[in-house]
Amino acid sequence: MQELKESYRRGQERLKKYNSKEFIYKNGLNMIWQSFESEAWYEFLIEKNIEKSKEAFSNCAKIDLEECSFNKDIFSYKRNSPLYAILSDNLEVINSFNKIDYTIRSGPKKNKTYKELVKVGKSHIYIDTIIKSMNKDYQALDENLKIMDNIFLKMKKNVALKIDYNFFKGILEKNKDLVFESINTLATKEHKKRNRDSAFYKDLISQPAMGYAKIAWINGYQLEFDSTLIHNELLPFKPNKSYTDRVFILKKNMTLESTKPDFNGIKLSEEEFKVRYPKMKNWLQQWL
Repeated sequence: MQELKESYRRGQERLKKYNSKEFIYKNGLNMIWQSFESEAWYEFLIEKNIEKSKEAFSNCAKIDLEECSFNKDIFSYKRNSPLYAILSDNLEVINSFNKIDYTIRSGPKKNKTYKELVKVGKSHIYIDTIIKSMNKDYQALDENLKIMDNIFLKMKKNVALKIDYNFFKGILEKNKDLVFESINTLATKEHKKRNRDSAFYKDLISQPAMGYAKIAWINGYQLEFDSTLIHNELLPFKPNKSYTDRVFILKKNMTLESTKPDFNGIKLSEEEFKVRYPKMKNWLQQWL
């Protein structure tokens, strides 16, 4: 828990610091996402505040939607991305994921769209299948499973995801036992492998098992698990009465992007800050 507490503390400091024109919204999205992620689990596991936890999950999900709006190809690798949308119980955000498309701007897949890459069985189909299952889009889920079966799972690097395929198949075919077995395997035998790179929660939560358990509930399977890594209290679908959109607030208060297209820093250069905001003082000037 100490690692989570420290991650939460750093994240809150970061959100406070970034809420300024000195910082670049587009370039800071991943760090903002990490701050909301640690906040969500801190509120749930330490403060026992499910409503605040769901709000932070919602803001996490909104950051991913923002990344896509900038044509960042996060769905080629960010496997847990849509799971925070489903854990938020924010139906508007959950539905927004089903409308996502973007165009890749660089690399070997340049000018290809996300939806095109799903259709040809690239890595994007994994996240798209999560999105279809959490939106109960069964026709699209069926199409995706055929692509996974015929293309995606035939690649050696993807064989380990057969467990996930079985989960989605269980949802589609209304096979409660297969759904349960898939989730349980991910939270036990496969947990260490799937969560070894998790920043602070590898001993607290099992992903994607936690998110899949929530998807199961959304699809009518009210399963409970005898595991400390799947938190049954988060499984029932109970949206907050309202959600504060802190992503919108940050976007309004930060600089959207640098005038230099290739600039990757999170903070504006002093030169650019002076040109764009001549009447404002940056952090250093305020103390001189």
